[in-house]
Amino acid sequence: MEAEVVISGNVGADVEWRTDERYGARASFPVAATRRGLREGKWVDLDTTWYRVTCWRQLAMHVIESVKKGDAVLVNGRLRIDRWVDAHGMPRAEFAVDATWVAPDLRRGTARFVRARLRPEASGPAESEFEAARNDAEASCYADQAGANGAREGADERIDDPWAAHDPWGGDPDENGVIGEAEASGGSHEAGEAEEADEALEALAS
Repeated sequence: MEAEVVISGNVGADVEWRTDERYGARASFPVAATRRGLREGKWVDLDTTWYRVTCWRQLAMHVIESVKKGDAVLVNGRLRIDRWVDAHGMPRAEFAVDATWVAPDLRRGTARFVRARLRPEASGPAESEFEAARNDAEASCYADQAGANGAREGADERIDDPWAAHDPWGGDPDENGVIGEAEASGGSHEAGEAEEADEALEALAS
């Protein structure tokens, strides 16, 4: 079973980080969602449902830096039911969410947004295996993003440069600023017309 859901709850444990050969980065954490109900004129907590939330790639890197145990969060993603048999032979099941986005629940607190930027290479060795793995995942994700941004910027420069869009000579000048004969052939017709006009003027003058 899979469905698109938005859940509201509290993070039940610290975020777990893992590297993944295919996706580069993975972060997961449990979320407890507790229903509220009106009982004898008072709002009280009802049953609690637990979800295992999994984040991938760049979202995972932002989650490991932002989400802590006890935080009130909103999670959007695809809901499924994972089933397995434990070490004692008992069937188990849990709700799992592959997250599309994760956000703080601003109904229950405040937050400050910091826009993600391309990070420079680390200036020194990583302090732990975790940091080394995270740095490798970040380098992969941010390199892909930088390449895409560079391609878009290059396309914009070509569009903004009128000589890149239309070169009247059909070629580029050499280091002395001179266009080669083969490239300058486009101007031979105009030069011939100018010579004919000069000859006609000389004939009239004589």
